Amino acid sequence: MSFTSLAGDGSLAGDGSLAGDGSLAGDGALAGDGASGIRAGGRISPYTSGAFLTTYDGIVGTWPAAGPPEGPDGELADLDTRMRRWEARVRAHVLDFELSSSFQLDVAGSPPIATLSVRDKDRIRKLVELERPSVDELRDKQLRHVYHYAELRRDRAAEILSQIKGIETFFYGLCPLHPERHRFTIELVAAFYRALVSAEMRIKHELAVPRPVEFSPQIMPMIQTPGHSSFPAGHAAESFMVATVLSALMQSGNSRYAGWDSQLAQLAARISVNRIVAGVHFPIDMAAGLVLGLAVGRYFVALATGNVKATPYKFVGESFGESEFPGESFLPDQILAPTGTLPNFVAPLSLADAFTPVPIDKDRSAVSWLWSQAVEEWK
Repeated sequence: MSFTSLAGDGSLAGDGSLAGDGSLAGDGALAGDGASGIRAGGRISPYTSGAFLTTYDGIVGTWPAAGPPEGPDGELADLDTRMRRWEARVRAHVLDFELSSSFQLDVAGSPPIATLSVRDKDRIRKLVELERPSVDELRDKQLRHVYHYAELRRDRAAEILSQIKGIETFFYGLCPLHPERHRFTIELVAAFYRALVSAEMRIKHELAVPRPVEFSPQIMPMIQTPGHSSFPAGHAAESFMVATVLSALMQSGNSRYAGWDSQLAQLAARISVNRIVAGVHFPIDMAAGLVLGLAVGRYFVALATGNVKATPYKFVGESFGESEFPGESFLPDQILAPTGTLPNFVAPLSLADAFTPVPIDKDRSAVSWLWSQAVEEWK
């Protein structure tokens, strides 16, 4: 199960997807029009096109002289009608515009703090703050963890290689999800994924934190080191965002899925740790990625539902120090719950900062529409 063709292997990104390290970037498998070449009438080829020409000559005849031919009644003005009528590729572009239009990034201070905010009607609201770790902190407190985690490489090799591009496969294997029964769920998660990756890459670009292999040849990663900043970790942000969204989505459809939070969170943590094992990330990268994934994931849920609050978070770097990931206070059965216990390196910015996002146009929100369709798939 792969959703890569919007960015495309070997296309705009140059390295496999918009993220450079994931695979939920696209929608071709859903749209049925990009990589496969399949159309409603079969596979397009020069021979088929020629057959259409001769068929046209044989059956169409002359243009009616009595007046114009009949057309469809009415306009496609209704949101539900339009969204169902468009192919998945078009819905993806509509969703991408709505989601990405809301993000804003500011970087200031020493050490630099990246603040990701969202536009909420006429206000700019902070969503997450991430403080850049110093080179000394990485070398003196974090690097040795990466070296020792290498002992797990033989045991985790299959997971690590499969998760270079394909983290969604593990979540979809954990959940009772099928591409035909849950096509709107897959489209929704893919749209959230793409929006998060755009924001995360912008943060990485600004903070420009070196990778472990740049400190010592004894790290020798088992996979290619990605060509972008180490902090925050994309796999961690993406995994915890997906876990957060799936948890809320499944429980909105059926309360019996409340007990799945622990496994969803543990899967997100394991995918994160595997990147340390591979030698391409520090534990602190994963901690910051977790904060980013939770904040953005809960914002997406709040934006889509319109009836819950998004709580802005900050990464408390001084609380992490020499810790490994996920940290002593990580409680997998609670971390995905809106009021659950968070690790000690995550802190709400302020209770007063919590807010219920307002869609750009609530009555025409593609995100809200797709969320409602996805919820129905879990009932």
